[in-house]
Parts: sequence; structure tokens; C-alpha cells
Amino acid sequence: MAKHRWNISKESIEQRIKEGRGQGEGFNYRPWLTVLDVTSRGCSHIIAGWKTDGRDHHLLSDGEKYCFLVYEWSKCILDIREQFPLPLEKTLAIAETAGIKHPVHPITKHPVVMTTDFLLTVLTSEGIVYHARTFKYPEELNVRNTRVGQLFEIERLYWQLANINWKIVTQPQLPMKLVNNIDHIHNFCNLKRINLTNEEVTDIYDWLTPRVNAKDTPLRDLTRGCDKALGFKGSEKGASLRAAYHFIANKRWNIDMNLLIEPCNILPIINTEGEYGDLP
Repeated sequence: MAKHRWNISKESIEQRIKEGRGQGEGFNYRPWLTVLDVTSRGCSHIIAGWKTDGRDHHLLSDGEKYCFLVYEWSKCILDIREQFPLPLEKTLAIAETAGIKHPVHPITKHPVVMTTDFLLTVLTSEGIVYHARTFKYPEELNVRNTRVGQLFEIERLYWQLANINWKIVTQPQLPMKLVNNIDHIHNFCNLKRINLTNEEVTDIYDWLTPRVNAKDTPLRDLTRGCDKALGFKGSEKGASLRAAYHFIANKRWNIDMNLLIEPCNILPIINTEGEYGDLP
């Protein structure tokens, strides 16, 4: 579990609940933990979400970021709630029944509110369902670390009782070329981020699209040609490349995201939407 930077007590937990931590959906959701609350493994990240109207998502490791980007791209995922709290009274009961010591704060010895990295709202052919996901690096799953296994068992039993699909995700399960591509274009999804008007974006789209579909010219050459054709000069240069990333992020073009997207390459346009396997 992550190491908390705040002393946990009954009062501090009640205060967080009062603040709305772990409550709400979409833009209004507030994670139980933020990057300021715990120490992280490697880098922690705050990313404005596509699916949540720009809400800041708090991701406590690079691995959580990789998962988040995959979930952002998936059409079937409607909402992403990170650092989702499990009700303390329920995890305490589960731990007691299973004969497992519930995690406590090392200083105050008060029971810790356990969290699951992601609670996903998923649209299926049968309607909306929920999936819970926990990211761990492979070395953290060492079978000899029985304490880690015990904590997973509490988490597993909680979601089992809630009748919600839960599983552990590790980095080897993630499509990293897809992750890298989404990471590269993520900031260009919102029109405000690319500093172009709707009319300019429409003009760029109309100029680029037939040439992108021809699949015979690298993206950088196309966007430079578009800048010249539409009169983007000086500080405006690069407008067409920003717009191209905007189109990819918004799926205006059908791109094979399992192939690395670089300006020096021809965009990998495909005729049908790429499939990326089961949801990790």
C-alpha cells in the first residue's frame, strides 16, 4: 500500500468523507487520495481527463498512468474513478472473517481506508457494468511476499461481495505502443489547448484528410504543406500538426494506434477501427 503523508485517525477519515472524497462521478468525483497525500513509486501524475470534462486525475505511479491512458482511449469506458475507497467497516469485517490483519497507520495505529486504483464504468451490450482494477509491477507480485497477498485478498473479497469484476493489471499486459501514442496526443484533445479557432480547424481538416487517406506522405511534410497552403506563418507554424494530433485524439481519423505515431512517418490509416483485445 502507498505510504500516507498524513496521520490517519477517525477524525481525519470523517473529514475526508465530509469533503466528498471518494464520492461523485465524472467531473464531480473526488479521489480518496491525491498525489499530495502519499509517497509514490517513481513519478506521480495529475492528468486532465477526456471522459470527465477535464477533471484532474491523480495517478500515483507511472504504471497507473499507463492504465489510465488505455482506459481513456477505450470507447466502452464511460467514467474513470481513481483511488476509489473501500468502506472501512466492510474491509474490517472481511479481514476479521478471513483471519487477516487489516492495514493500520504506522504511527496512529488506526485502520487505514483501503483503495482500489480504478473503478471503471463500462458500457457493454447488456448495459452498464463496473470493473475494478489494481495496477502492480510484476516484482510486487512476488509470491513470497505474503503480506501483499493478504491485502489483495481483502480487496478481492470486497469486490467479490459487491459482485464487481476485479483483477490485477501488470505492465506486461498493457499495449505500450498504444500507451505511448495516447500519451503523445493526450494534451491535444481539447480545442482550447491547440490555440486554433473552429474555422481554422475545419480548414485544416478539409485540407489534410484526403492527403492523409492517400497514405503516401509523412505527417510532418503534410502538415508543413498545410501550414503553407493556409497561410500559417511565424509563430503560427506548427498549427496543422497540432490540429492533426487533435483529430487523432478525437478519433476523427481512423488510426492503427498499435503502430508508433511519429511526424516523420506516414500515418497508419486503417479501414476499420483497431481492436486492442480485452480490457486490461
